[in-house]
Amino acid sequence: MTSLIAPLKLDYRIGGLSDADMRRCAELVPTVEGTLFARKDKEPDSLLAKGFLQHPHEPMNVTLNSPGWRQSEIASANGHGTARSVAAIYGMVARGGELDGVRIMRPETIRDMTTEQHNQTEQMQQRPYHQGRGILLNTPQSVWMGPNPHAFGHHGFGGSIGFGDPDAKIGFSYACNKMHTRPDNGPRARRIIEAVYDIL
Repeated sequence: MTSLIAPLKLDYRIGGLSDADMRRCAELVPTVEGTLFARKDKEPDSLLAKGFLQHPHEPMNVTLNSPGWRQSEIASANGHGTARSVAAIYGMVARGGELDGVRIMRPETIRDMTTEQHNQTEQMQQRPYHQGRGILLNTPQSVWMGPNPHAFGHHGFGGSIGFGDPDAKIGFSYACNKMHTRPDNGPRARRIIEAVYDIL
């Protein structure tokens, strides 16, 4: 368990998965067509292709389902956890950094984290991103996080998403193992997000 959230007893880890953890992991089923991986192969001299040079020369599903990937600590890319745990983490941050009597972040740290750093088109993917410090801020064209502009979080590759909404005081997560080919977080997550806000 990642030490930061260990006091909350949530089912989430960044690297270091045990054999038992790996047996519980869903197999990722990537879709290459229509994604950045397809574009980099069609545009080998592009900035996008150069940005992927650090990736192994093997099928994406081999990399993403390998023990090496799941045991490595790559905080920006390979957290493993349940949707319930990811939602709880974002909900804790959205409520000021405390959950069930356990404080993980100070309110001033959260304010700093969610302060806009830029709102521009990201060059590799050519889509807009509204960004704070290490997180995305609600960017409906690329990463829709519900109707409230102060929502923050991050989407995962292929349709997964987690975010916190300080206005609604909720955390949300949608996790999928069958990835999609869309440049945004897609209709599957959107329908669930809409349903959540409909019942609030």
